[in-house]
Amino acid sequence: METALTIIIPSVIASIILIIARGKARKTEKKMDANDLIIRRPKINLIFYIIVTTLFLLIFFIFCVPAAFNKNNSEGIYAVYAFLPILFLCSLVIVMWFRWRIIIKGNQITSRSYFGKEKSYTFDHITKVNRFLLNINGEDMDSMCAYHDKKALFSITAECPGFHILASRLESEGVPIIGINDKIR
Repeated sequence: METALTIIIPSVIASIILIIARGKARKTEKKMDANDLIIRRPKINLIFYIIVTTLFLLIFFIFCVPAAFNKNNSEGIYAVYAFLPILFLCSLVIVMWFRWRIIIKGNQITSRSYFGKEKSYTFDHITKVNRFLLNINGEDMDSMCAYHDKKALFSITAECPGFHILASRLESEGVPIIGINDKIR
């Protein structure tokens, strides 16, 4: 029963976050311009990551740090060592969330990866776009990956505000879009 709960509860939370993110993305897209556009990860994901990181920090400082200074408890220091990588990863995810983005200004596209590497190109540079369904917690999410020859330039999911505007802009620029049984064009 406990194992089932540890699997079901995170899946339900992730599904709720994705539903909220998609709804907010569609509302935000109504205000966007296809020629001047900045696409970022949804803020609901950032809020979730901050809550998780704060929760781990609280657990770390309330339980692990005092246990590490207790001379009768040798396992306390191991708990500190176990939590430090988790805290580092949670903090890294938050920083990476701020770094990733796709900027469209006229015909120029600039994409920045999670690690801060920027690439600039035009719509003419994109030779094809693969559109596919990404299964996340049992839900299919529309996704796409843009290529120049066989090299991936950027990928994006429908939870990001501006996804559908970028997809229609790619189609209007004449970029071949393949995928999802070739239903999307």
